[in-house]
Amino acid sequence: MRYPGEERGAGRRHPSAEAADRSGRVLASALAVPFHFASPDTPDDQAPRLRL
Repeated sequence: MRYPGEERGAGRRHPSAEAADRSGRVLASALAVPFHFASPDTPDDQAPRLRL
């Protein structure tokens, strides 16, 4: 388990990022829409957004 601000392990994402990525891909697949995770490795509310 990791905590906010804790250094990332080698090649591993934060568990909440993994869960968001997994559930987002499943939902996008079920709805037949594209999935874009703007900033999976670091929290960033200013990350570029996918514009369709």
